[in-house]
Amino acid sequence: SSHKTEENRIWEFKADGTLISSGYNRVMKTDDKMSFSYKVENGKILLLDPGRPHKPQTYEVYERSGDSMILKGGSEGFYSFKKQ
Repeated sequence: SSHKTEENRIWEFKADGTLISSGYNRVMKTDDKMSFSYKVENGKILLLDPGRPHKPQTYEVYERSGDSMILKGGSEGFYSFKKQ
């Protein structure tokens, strides 16, 4: 699909390999904060979901310019971010 969903969440990549994702959860319709492990491999970001350790979600940088970045992958296809 070619539609772009604005990702209204903050993804904070910590140096220790933890990703903190916080903000509005469209599925749950409430604000939440989730923690994942991540690693970067071959230029791709692998997110490890504690509930499904054998099925990492893979993202690659689709487009990057200035303060914005679009990641391709995961469950929704494209994620659009603004640097804070």
